[in-house]
Amino acid sequence: MLIQAALLALSFPQAPAAEATPKVNAESLPEARAGFTTQLVRQDRQESSLEAPPDGLFSLIHYDAPLGPTQAYVSKVAGPAPRPAIVWLTGGFPVARGGSVVWEPRGPGNEQSASAYRRAGIVMMFPTVRGTAMNPGNQEFMMGEVDDVIAAARHLATYECVDPGRIYLGGHSTGGTLALLVAESTDIFKAAFCFGPSDEFAGYGIEDPWPFDTGNPEEWRLRSPVHFLDGIKTPTFVIEGQYGSSYALRAFDAASDNPMVTNVIVPHADHFRPLDAINRLLSERIVDCGQKPFRVTGEEIVDAHRSFWSQRRRENDRRSISRAIDNGLELGALCRVSFKMGSHKRERLERGTAPLRGERFSLGPLTELIDEDGDPYFEIEASQVIHLTLENVDRLSSAAADCAGDHRLDSKRWSALAIF
Repeated sequence: MLIQAALLALSFPQAPAAEATPKVNAESLPEARAGFTTQLVRQDRQESSLEAPPDGLFSLIHYDAPLGPTQAYVSKVAGPAPRPAIVWLTGGFPVARGGSVVWEPRGPGNEQSASAYRRAGIVMMFPTVRGTAMNPGNQEFMMGEVDDVIAAARHLATYECVDPGRIYLGGHSTGGTLALLVAESTDIFKAAFCFGPSDEFAGYGIEDPWPFDTGNPEEWRLRSPVHFLDGIKTPTFVIEGQYGSSYALRAFDAASDNPMVTNVIVPHADHFRPLDAINRLLSERIVDCGQKPFRVTGEEIVDAHRSFWSQRRRENDRRSISRAIDNGLELGALCRVSFKMGSHKRERLERGTAPLRGERFSLGPLTELIDEDGDPYFEIEASQVIHLTLENVDRLSSAAADCAGDHRLDSKRWSALAIF
C-alpha cells in the first residue's frame, strides 16, 4: 500500500529507466537464497577497530554471528524491567559499520543516530556485521549481513532488560535496505521501519567495483528487496522523502500487494529530513502499545512529519520576533519582512518563487552567488509589508516554507526592517 497523503498535484522524481516489476513474488527470500553461495571476487574488510562509545550511553559487546563473535553497541538502561528494544542499522557503505554516528546527533534535519528511541527508554542495539570493524569474514554487501542482523536480534532477546516479544527493527538508507531484506527473511521482529531503502541493489551503481560476481544476475536479484516483499510477515513501514529515492517506494507498491507492507512517501522531504520527526512518533507508539499489536498509519506518519516541522518553524519565528524587538522594532509596528529563497538551479528558483506573488509577496531581482564549493548559487528576495505580529509572521513563513517544499528551494530565516 502506497501512502502519498497531501501529494496531489506535486511532482515526483522519476525512477531510473527500467522494466516494471510485476506483482508476482513466487518465492520468499530465504527460499530464493537456499543453496546459493555468493561468489566474492575480492576480499573487502575493515581492519580498524570499532570506536569506543561515550561513558554512560552504550556498552560495546559481542554477539554470536554465523562467522564468529561480532561487535555491537547496546544502550545502557536503568532497571531490569523488561522493556521494548530496537535493532537499528546505520547507512552508508559499509552498511551497519558503527562509529560515532551511533551517538552524535546531527540536528533534526539529519538525525541518523535515531536517538528518539533511546530517549523514550527503548533499548537500542547497533550491530556491526561481517567484514567491518575487524569482525570475522568479508563484506558481502547485503547477503550474509542479513544473517548477522538476525543473530544480533536473537542475542538482544537474551537480555534481562529486554522483552523478547517487543524487539523492533529499523534502519536508514543502505541500513534501510538491509532492514527490509531482514524483514523479508524472518518474523522475529514486532515491526520494521525501513527509511530510504533501494528497491534494486543495482540502484547503488552497476559500474561500481562490487566484490561479488556482477556477471551473475542472481547476485543482484538476491540483494534486491523489491523481488521478495510478499514474504514479509510482520508489519513493515517503508518511508522515504518525496525528494529522496521515492521511486523505490512506487516500485515496491507495483511489485506487491502484501498488506503487511506500508509504503509512505513524505511530502516536502529529502532522504534525511523524515528521520527525527517520524522516529519520535514511532518511539511513542512502541512505548504506548505495550504487548498489543503495533499500529500506525501512513497518514499519521505524514502528519507527524508536517506537525514537527511546522512547530519548529513557529518556534524559530518567535525567536526571530524577539530578536527584532531587541533590535528596536515594536510589536505591531509596520515593517517589511523578507525571505531569501535560493537554489543551485536558476530556472527552478524563478519558476518556484513566481506563485508567491499570488500571496502578495514582492520579488526582488535574481542574484547570482558562488557557494562554498565554487558552484553558482541563485537567490531571490521575497518580501511583504506587514504589522509585526506572530500571526502575520506565521502566515508569511508558512507560505515561504510551502513554496520551498513544493519546488525544492532553500528558504532562509526571515529578516524585518521597520518602515517609518
